[in-house]
Amino acid sequence: QSDLEELQKALKNSNSKYILLTLHHPIVPLKSTWDDDLSLENPQELFEILDKYPKIQAVIFGHAHQAGEFRRKNLRIFSCPSTAKQFDAEDKIGFNHYQLGDNGKIKMQTKWLKMAKN
Repeated sequence: QSDLEELQKALKNSNSKYILLTLHHPIVPLKSTWDDDLSLENPQELFEILDKYPKIQAVIFGHAHQAGEFRRKNLRIFSCPSTAKQFDAEDKIGFNHYQLGDNGKIKMQTKWLKMAKN
């Protein structure tokens, strides 16, 4: 609860034209038996705060070991692949490359690399 209060205070006091938030744990279900159990405990409370600030362009989270893009209203939500094994394709590692425009637009492309075989 204190983290949500701190976030709301920072958002309220921000004079930024656009905002991009990042956090570790998933905020949307990934339909993964292991990962959904490790997701944020209170995503609805977070979304109630995020809904108040249209200048938030996107949320990026990790811990997913798979790339994905989700939407909630006008909010874009990205999950990051892992630089370790992916849970949906274990022969590659990856990362997301983001381009942030001056107009608030975000372009994202997942880059994949083959894993070295031992």
